[in-house]
Amino acid sequence: MESKFKILYFFIIVILFGGYDCDSSQTGHKDEIEFNREKISYHKIDLRKFIDTKNRLNNLSSIAKEISYIKLETTNEAIIGDPGHIIPYDDKLIISDNTGTVFIFHKDGHFIRKFNKKGRGPGEYIGIYDIEVNKENGHIWIDDFMGGKIIVVDLSGNVVRIIKLPSRPEGLEYLEGGYFCVLLNVNGFKNMDESLSTVIVDFTGKIVAKHKYLLADTPLNRPRITSTGCVHRNKAGVEVNEAFNDTVYLITPDFKKVPELILEPGKMKQHRSDIEGLFTSEKKLIGNAGANKINNFVSVTFQYDNISYSGIYDIKTKKYFLVKKGGEFSGLRDDIDFGPPLYVYRLHGEVIYNVIFPMTLDIDKISPESKFYTIAHSLYPNDNVVIRIIKMRENILVNDN
Repeated sequence: MESKFKILYFFIIVILFGGYDCDSSQTGHKDEIEFNREKISYHKIDLRKFIDTKNRLNNLSSIAKEISYIKLETTNEAIIGDPGHIIPYDDKLIISDNTGTVFIFHKDGHFIRKFNKKGRGPGEYIGIYDIEVNKENGHIWIDDFMGGKIIVVDLSGNVVRIIKLPSRPEGLEYLEGGYFCVLLNVNGFKNMDESLSTVIVDFTGKIVAKHKYLLADTPLNRPRITSTGCVHRNKAGVEVNEAFNDTVYLITPDFKKVPELILEPGKMKQHRSDIEGLFTSEKKLIGNAGANKINNFVSVTFQYDNISYSGIYDIKTKKYFLVKKGGEFSGLRDDIDFGPPLYVYRLHGEVIYNVIFPMTLDIDKISPESKFYTIAHSLYPNDNVVIRIIKMRENILVNDN
C-alpha cells in the first residue's frame, strides 16, 4: 500500500483524535525555547492527557464547516485502484493509486488521462511513495523511494528531469515559489545525529538548503518508535514529522527549520535503546506518536499499552479531545451534510480530499437531506470512487451531544 495521502492521509482506516484538559480557564499560548540562538515559540502536547479522558469528539462539524462531492467518471480507463494521494491543481485533480498509475481528472469528475511509468528503466519509478505538483508550472513530482530519486513529469506524463538525492526520499511537499521540501530517509540509527533530514530543492533539482537530523538526547528530540516520517503543508510552511523524533518541525518559506510541536510522553516515553533494537513497543510506554497542526488545533495519534489513540488538541483552550481509542470504528458523524461518517487515519491540511468507495456504502443510512443522497443512489458497487471535499474550521466548535 502506498504511503501517504496529501491533504488527507487518504485510505479509509480509523479515526484519529484526542482527550480533554479539564482546566478550561487557560487561554492558549505558546511555550518558548532557545533554538539556534533564537527565541522560538512552540506548542507542547502532553500525550498522557488523551489516555483516560471521558471527553469525546463525535461530530464532524466540530472541526469542519463545509462538504462537497465529486463523482469521478466510470470507464475502463478511469477506474482507480486503492488511491494513494490526491493533489488539486488549477481545475484538475491528480490522483495516484497502488498500481503506480497517475490519473488526471477535471474537478467536475471528467476523466482526462492517465499514465504509468512503473519499472526499473530510465525515466521509470519502482513505485509511487509520494506525489506533489509544482504550482508554478504544473509539473508532477513523483517520489520513488525504492529507486532513491524523484522523477519530474509534465501533465501528460513526459519526463522532464530526474533528481538524485543524498538519501532515499521519504516524502515531499511543495513549499512555495517553485521550491520543494524533501524528507530524507534516516539510515543507521546509531549515526542518525550526522544524517541529513530534509533538503530544499528548486524546480531544476538543485539543493538550495539542508537540515540535519538533530541530536536525539536534546530536549527538542525525544525518540519515538516509528520507522518512517512524513511531511505536510500548513499555512506557516511545511511540517516535518521525522522518524524516531517526537518533535515536529516546521520548514518556513525562508528555509529555516524550527520546532513547532513537542509531543510529551513524560516518563512513559519509549527508550532510545529499545528503538534501535526491535520495533516493538513495550506495554505502559508511549510510541508511534505523530501530529499535524491544522489551523488552531492539532491532530494526534499514538500507541500506549498496545492500544491506538487518536485525538485533537485545541491550541486556543489547551483542551484534549478523544476521537478514537482501540478498536472503535464509529468515525466522525457527518452532522453537516448527513452523509457517511468520516473514517480517516490522520487529518492533514485546511481542506481534506477524502475517498468514498461505492461498494462500502450503506445507502439506507444516507439521509435524504444530504447532498450525497442523489449521488449515492446513482452508484453501482463497482463504480469509481467519489471524492469528498471537507473544508476545516479555523477553530474547534464543540457542539457534540
